[in-house]
Amino acid sequence: MNMPEAFTTMCSKLGQDTPKPRFTSVDVFFTYLLSDFTAKELGEIASFMSGLLRNGLNDAQLMRIWRGEGSDFCVTRESEGDVAEFFRMILNAIEDKRRAT
Repeated sequence: MNMPEAFTTMCSKLGQDTPKPRFTSVDVFFTYLLSDFTAKELGEIASFMSGLLRNGLNDAQLMRIWRGEGSDFCVTRESEGDVAEFFRMILNAIEDKRRAT
């Protein structure tokens, strides 16, 4: 499965050295995370992330992919399924953004 450049760009938006706004809500967080992407790029991100989830990767594998693309953002509370749930939240936010346009 080829990793789309847009996924790497999205992950790097949460890198340690990347300036970020103050996240006052989950909606603000996802608005920031998904901003600057075209509909095509959002589709590529969604397709890639859906494929990872369909392949049944565990949280450790998903986190390695997430962090390997430049994100320092911790997406787990130490319970198995946390990272997969975060990925599903991104997919839901992409779908919400698509419906709104």
